[in-house]
Amino acid sequence: MKALGADVRRTQKSEGMIGAQGEAKTYAKKYNALYMNQFGSEDNPNAYTHTLAQSLTEKLNHIDYFVAGVGSGGTFTGVAQHLKDYQVKNYIVEPEGSVLNGGPSHAHDTEGIGSEKWPSFLNKKLVDGIFTMKDQDAFNNVKLLANKEGFLVGSSSGAALQGALELKKQVQQGVIVTIFPDGSDRYMSKQIFNYKESNDYE
Repeated sequence: MKALGADVRRTQKSEGMIGAQGEAKTYAKKYNALYMNQFGSEDNPNAYTHTLAQSLTEKLNHIDYFVAGVGSGGTFTGVAQHLKDYQVKNYIVEPEGSVLNGGPSHAHDTEGIGSEKWPSFLNKKLVDGIFTMKDQDAFNNVKLLANKEGFLVGSSSGAALQGALELKKQVQQGVIVTIFPDGSDRYMSKQIFNYKESNDYE
C-alpha cells in the first residue's frame, strides 16, 4: 500500500479493531476524508448477498454447511442471509481473543477476523454455531495450504479451514463450504510461513 502512495497509520495491537476504527474516524474528520465504516454500513453485507452468496448457490448443486470468519461480519451475514433460504447451517470462525463465543477479549495474531464486540449487523438468528480457533492452528494451515495445494492464503483463511475441519469431525458427512478471504501476499513483511506463538508477530 505504501508503494501505491498510501499513508499507512498503525494503531496499537492491544486496541484491536476498535482502536483502528477510532483512528480512521479521527483521520476522516481532520482531513475531510471518506470513512467507509465497513463495521456499520449495511452496504457491506448487502454486497455479499448479491454477489458471493448468489454465486455459491448458482454454481454448487447443494450446500449443507457454510463456515466463515467474522471481522466486520459482512461476509458471513451477507452470505448466511441468502443461504438460510436453502436450509444451509451457518457457522462462524473466530480466533481466541474474539468475544463472539463468550470468551475474554485480548490481542491475537490471526488478522482480518475477530471482534471486541458483537458486530452491529450480525443477526444471531443466522448463527448455528461458533468455532474459536488458536492462532497456531490458523498459521499451521497457512503453511499446509501452500505446501499441499499451492494456495497462498492469509491467517484468516487458515482459521476458516480449521473451522471447516472441526465441523467435518462433528457432522461426518455433507457439503461444507468455506471462504478464503485473504492472500499471503498481504503479509510478506511478516513471518507468515514461519509463525510461532512466542514470536513478536508485528
